[in-house]
Amino acid sequence: MSDPWGEERMTTERYGSAKVMLQVYRRLCEGEVLTTQDIVQDYGVGRRSASFYMDVITEAADHVIDSRRGKERCLQLAEPMALVSVTRKLGIILALGRHFLTPFRGTDFAEHYNNMMADLEEAADPESRVAMLRWLRKLMVRHPGDRRHAERQAELDAILKALDEERKLAFTYRSFDGRRSRRVVEPLTMVVWNEELYLVAYEAQTRKTFALYSMEEVEVQPDKYVYPSFQDYDPERVFENSIGMWASEEAPIELLLRFSGRWETYFTRTRLHHSQKVQLDPEGRVEVRWRIVWTPEVRQFILRFGFEAEVLSPPQVRQDIRDTIQKLASLYGDGAKPR
Repeated sequence: MSDPWGEERMTTERYGSAKVMLQVYRRLCEGEVLTTQDIVQDYGVGRRSASFYMDVITEAADHVIDSRRGKERCLQLAEPMALVSVTRKLGIILALGRHFLTPFRGTDFAEHYNNMMADLEEAADPESRVAMLRWLRKLMVRHPGDRRHAERQAELDAILKALDEERKLAFTYRSFDGRRSRRVVEPLTMVVWNEELYLVAYEAQTRKTFALYSMEEVEVQPDKYVYPSFQDYDPERVFENSIGMWASEEAPIELLLRFSGRWETYFTRTRLHHSQKVQLDPEGRVEVRWRIVWTPEVRQFILRFGFEAEVLSPPQVRQDIRDTIQKLASLYGDGAKPR
């Protein structure tokens, strides 16, 4: 596979990126003052990579002073600090991150991350290394469907490369009704939801969500795009009023549902949305209130409870469910035969 991380992948024949940063930090802890040129010469990396390493170190360690020596940028330690505590924290962070990569197993993206983890393990002190490896067992994220993505490694690598390099992405998309169309988008966010992978992207300045399993002939385009600012795009805001992957631009509604009393434990223990409020009515039935957008996913969620779920408000949603039930009744009513 081609290298998706650009002409400066932040690795060299002698060092991995995590190892370089740990080596630099270790030298700072020993009292050295290091310039950009020192890192370039000692580790055989480009000035851009050296500057990136210095940025990461100063952002992660507020006790590192970023200053200048003549015309050269340089780093030095403001006060002594134990290297063990820092490598241990870095290791735990990387160990936890490895679990998130399960759906991306087999891609160049995951391989690059695992190489960073291996570099850190090699450079870390024994105590930190043990802590890192234990955290791989102390926390587990299960993805029962992760193996289904094994045959989609090429598509995944192309999507992740486009995200990393902020380049447009072209692909053939198979809609739910089976129709195929060629799309060119500006990738925004890769989302892991309910064992599946989705891409949020702009298409002709309209935000849309695409399922990985429906994307074919995925190709990274030479054209670059400007990734939107946080004020213009925040994935947390996109899905703030949604349950599931259907992110609607419509205003949220106050949805009030009533379930039979036997679902009390489920709804008091399962928080399906941050706005969820649960209470019992005088007859012991469960009332659930959400402030969300009305989407097909929410409709399907309600219908799965059958006669044990009732929409109390708003009226238009109650009518929507009534219309759906009437259509079902026409399929299964007295004397109705399979179509």
